[in-house]
Amino acid sequence: MFRFRRVARIVCSMALLASFMLVGHGAVSAAGVVESVTGSGHFTGSNGELVTFSYNAKLHDNGSVTGHYQINLRSLDTVIHGPVTCLSVVGNRAWVGGIAEQIRSSNPNLAALEGNEMWFQVQDNGEGANDPPDRTTSVGVTPVGGPPGQAQAYCDAMPAPITFRPIEEGNIQVRDEQ
Repeated sequence: MFRFRRVARIVCSMALLASFMLVGHGAVSAAGVVESVTGSGHFTGSNGELVTFSYNAKLHDNGSVTGHYQINLRSLDTVIHGPVTCLSVVGNRAWVGGIAEQIRSSNPNLAALEGNEMWFQVQDNGEGANDPPDRTTSVGVTPVGGPPGQAQAYCDAMPAPITFRPIEEGNIQVRDEQ
């Protein structure tokens, strides 16, 4: 009888532990990704310069956004890097905003933008050989002394692009998981 009770306690304890694990797993799933964008490659900028980019961003169902980006403006000898702070996705398009956390540049006017907000927009046109190239805009940056909240306002407003540039090499993937 004593052995039966001990086995029963172990089985009940294991069942309780398993139920906690399942509940905990559900909590993790509830904080899942609802929108995401990833991309890397290069395009020719407005002044004919080669622009190289890489980014990833995820909007979680609790409203938080995670990710990072890096843009290399070769003709300006400038690299901009930082965290992504906002993301909006509609269909195959995404609006991304963040902070220019690090700017490495030989141009002091560009280096002075470090810490300001930035934003860009992308379009995923598919993966097939016959699909048109994915497209991106150049990066916009809040001017020195500009008001905070411009990146979030850009993501919220989801404006039409001023100029989309075709990606010459690379790939963009936009996902709306909802």
